[in-house]
Amino acid sequence: MPPVATPRAGKPVQIKGRQLRFSYWPMYRTKRRYGLQPQVYATNPWALIRSGVLAFCPAASRPEALAYLSQAKFFFDAAGGIDEWAAKPLLLYYSFMNLAKAYILTRNIRSTLDRARHGVSEQLRVGKRELLDAYLEVYPSPVSGRPNVFADFWQAISGHLLTNRIDLDVPYLLPQVVAGHRLWCEANEATERFVSLNDIAVMQNPTAKELWLVLHINAGTLSLHGMSHKQLLDGSLLQTDYREVESLPNSTANEATLRFEQRAPITYGHRPSDKIPALVAKLRDRLWAVANFTRPFREYYLYVAPAAERSQVLPQLMSVYAITFYLGSIARYRPQHFDGVIGSVFGGQLQEFLSSQPTQFLYFLASDFAKREIVRAALV
Repeated sequence: MPPVATPRAGKPVQIKGRQLRFSYWPMYRTKRRYGLQPQVYATNPWALIRSGVLAFCPAASRPEALAYLSQAKFFFDAAGGIDEWAAKPLLLYYSFMNLAKAYILTRNIRSTLDRARHGVSEQLRVGKRELLDAYLEVYPSPVSGRPNVFADFWQAISGHLLTNRIDLDVPYLLPQVVAGHRLWCEANEATERFVSLNDIAVMQNPTAKELWLVLHINAGTLSLHGMSHKQLLDGSLLQTDYREVESLPNSTANEATLRFEQRAPITYGHRPSDKIPALVAKLRDRLWAVANFTRPFREYYLYVAPAAERSQVLPQLMSVYAITFYLGSIARYRPQHFDGVIGSVFGGQLQEFLSSQPTQFLYFLASDFAKREIVRAALV
């Protein structure tokens, strides 16, 4: 393997004497500057979603957003209160769709979603095998003057503006979900695609007034997956923006900690905190996270896709939304096929998805509504 680069000179960012912990929402904005934002512990994320709507949704759209939120909670609670697998996905999809509508309005992508369409339809390719030959047609928004929720939600989540119709293959979406991923691997006799990150360090050079991120990964993790360092960067779509630099010894194990450094730092003026939100935003769409209910409350992963599937890798929340739409659609229109899917080799993954993913989706989207990291901690 060729020698790797020397890391850029710098040190971890500290704010008020504390090293900055990576988060999607590490800072809050005052009238004059950004400030360090702590996690919020909540057992009721719906209340914080509502607070986010009240704080950030334009006044003219707020009643509509709150009505969507009320419906979303009803469908979510209904899905959680039943044991019938065939009934869960449709209820969950309508919950997620109403949450998406509320979020679209809160982020001012649209001022109203009156007469909005789903913006996505499920189809089967020539083989006509449910799930294996299934794909989603996704449409830009608006079409004929009517907004499409899928495309608008994608824009609200990541800023991605869909300009043409695209197809998303359901078999390419299934492995993009952390929950049940190993069950997917077993069903496909495939190796794992998620690589866990030890840490994401926010670095700075005070002299040059530069900020950048460094990803830390145990070398043994890649060995376990049979994955090269180049495959990691290529498959996670980070090859353009990150490079490997010299590793550090791991004090707790006889293996190195690999380091992947952001190639192009961003500059800041008086305070590094002013640019940290923009720094985090550049990486977010390439990360997958798990919301834990004990410390650490967030764990981060890279998803390493094979070359043929990389064009269909979605942001984490969008892949969950897309799969939920597909399951809800066949449960509604072809319930006998849904029973067949649940009874197939993929049934374990899909049941895990329907059991654990809704709460994960809710906490991550609640954090986006509130613009701060919301975690669920056990209260005693």
